[in-house]
Amino acid sequence: MRQLTFASLQVNDLKASTDFYQQKLGFSVADLSPQACVFTYNQGQASFAIRTPLEPLEGRELGIGVAIWFAVDKNVDELKAEFMANGVTTA
Repeated sequence: MRQLTFASLQVNDLKASTDFYQQKLGFSVADLSPQACVFTYNQGQASFAIRTPLEPLEGRELGIGVAIWFAVDKNVDELKAEFMANGVTTA
């Protein structure tokens, strides 16, 4: 892998978290929906998202379901086969 290209973090309060990242940290809002907000940074060259939990938490802590994307130079199917050969499981 050569770089992390996207991350999506779960938050309890989308509005408060959006306000924090936008107003306190200066990120620009690129897209906003009732479930998620995508921010850009590095003059629009990079982005990340915050979103509401993918499933009901019912007393559990946030952190479940964190998603990240990587840019890769290899064919994705070949890379998956390599990962699986190394004991990595995929959904």
